[in-house]
Amino acid sequence: MTATLHAAVLGHPVDHSLSPALHSAAFEVLGLDADYVRHDVPEQQWDEFWAGARASGHWRGFSVTMPLKPFAARDAERVTPLTRALGVANTLTFAQDGSVAADNTDVMGIMAALGAAGEIPASPRAVVLGGGATASAAVAALHGLGADCVD
Repeated sequence: MTATLHAAVLGHPVDHSLSPALHSAAFEVLGLDADYVRHDVPEQQWDEFWAGARASGHWRGFSVTMPLKPFAARDAERVTPLTRALGVANTLTFAQDGSVAADNTDVMGIMAALGAAGEIPASPRAVVLGGGATASAAVAALHGLGADCVD
């Protein structure tokens, strides 16, 4: 029997991703008839993959990792203001009409993780190493927590 909801993690490489195990366990606990798989999609194959995914009507959503986050933000019909500001999306959700919404949940996830790790000072200080999409999200999260952000 085939699942009614289909989702996947997209990126290159994604063989190491634990997302299928995590999402499948969550779907089971929630009683959802769903599957979650990996799709290794190099940047140069994004347009072809995206056109096929859109045309198939098969998908409910995608988790997106590098190097595809900028493409995910670019190619959705609805983009949250945060995603637009960062220029990258890590979540794509398909609506019933086939349109796609792009969001960036990294910022709130980082903020929540830092809050769970302990009390956040009024003027937090941190160093962000890296220059990719998650680094941008980390800077936005730190700014949201009250840090002055400098280069």
